[in-house]
Amino acid sequence: MFEGKLELIIVDDSKVAVEAISKMIDPLPNYKYYKAYSGMECLRLLGNHQIDIILMDIFMEGFDGFETARVIRANQKYSDIPIIFMTAYDPDNEMKNRALELGGIDYITKPFTDSQIQNYLNLYDRFIRRERRINQDLNMINIQLNSEIVQKEKLMKELQDALDIRHKMFAIISHDLKNPIHGFKALIDEYMNSFDSLDMNDIREIFEVLQKSSTHLSSMLNDLLIWSNFQRGAISYNPQELDLYFLAQQIVEQMNLQAQNKSIGLRNDIPQGTYVFADPNLVQLVLRNLVNNSIKFTPSQGYITIFSTEDVENSIVNVSVQDTGVGIPEENLNEIFKLNKSTTTLGTNQEKGTGLGLVLVREAIELNRGTLSVQSKVGKGTTFTFTLPLVVKDISIDL
Repeated sequence: MFEGKLELIIVDDSKVAVEAISKMIDPLPNYKYYKAYSGMECLRLLGNHQIDIILMDIFMEGFDGFETARVIRANQKYSDIPIIFMTAYDPDNEMKNRALELGGIDYITKPFTDSQIQNYLNLYDRFIRRERRINQDLNMINIQLNSEIVQKEKLMKELQDALDIRHKMFAIISHDLKNPIHGFKALIDEYMNSFDSLDMNDIREIFEVLQKSSTHLSSMLNDLLIWSNFQRGAISYNPQELDLYFLAQQIVEQMNLQAQNKSIGLRNDIPQGTYVFADPNLVQLVLRNLVNNSIKFTPSQGYITIFSTEDVENSIVNVSVQDTGVGIPEENLNEIFKLNKSTTTLGTNQEKGTGLGLVLVREAIELNRGTLSVQSKVGKGTTFTFTLPLVVKDISIDL
């Protein structure tokens, strides 16, 4: 459009006629017109301008009005442009029908007066603008409907994800909790039925199985409780300045026995004096789960290292837990943090898990305003890395 005006092409092989019609249109404020003295010139103008209406003579030398209209209508881009045919002859039914077949919306008989052509064009001006307002309103409605569809699809996906998570939780509760509880009952029943015939070795073996099952059950219940608190928004976030080395060292000391039982080395390589601003309970939760996961999937004689690097420019610390374990297939890397996608895999010593550990890690990191990533190669090991806000300590030197 040109300053809100409709753009018109006047097509006639008579320059006298084109000039006469141009003068008739000049008083109309809503039109800007272009002059074409042949059908080919009309097509050229169509390619260079956004044309709203065409006023075209039927009988022209060479490429006449009907042939020009046929070419115009063959192009989808121009197929809706109104064409008003001009003719010096009183059109018969055959000519009228042909004009309509070629997309002509009207015709005007020469000679015509200023008021006739102006009334015609004013009428089409109103029609075209009204149609565009309607189309604009329809476009707005379509945009709104598309937005609502996208929003509903998003809500449906969130609902489906919630249902998948709920099903996963039911599976954990009905299967993973049921088995150790039934195991407890079976062992206790066996113990009570054969109590008098058991020697100390039998009793010790039973209690070792009970201890292993109770440890797994306790861990599972704890993970379920923490996860449910995350879902309810009941996990508190109390960030403070932390000594990251000291925090990691506590985790190493707590889990060292578990690592030693599999002949796995566990080391804290975080530099002393590394300070972060984070919630200590959440950081411990993350480190405990990542180290536990590494122990689970690292074979005997392997090793696990906790280390960090400072990114002073971005004011963050990158904290990594690296192992020499079995690794994770590349196609599974994007799924391990999703509860509705994750599956419980047995460790190298057939250790069981809940499938919740890495989900808890992800949610704890997000609550700490950090990011979480993983790199892994099958048979080589895995490195989980998360970020925490860095606290820079001022170093003063007394001279």
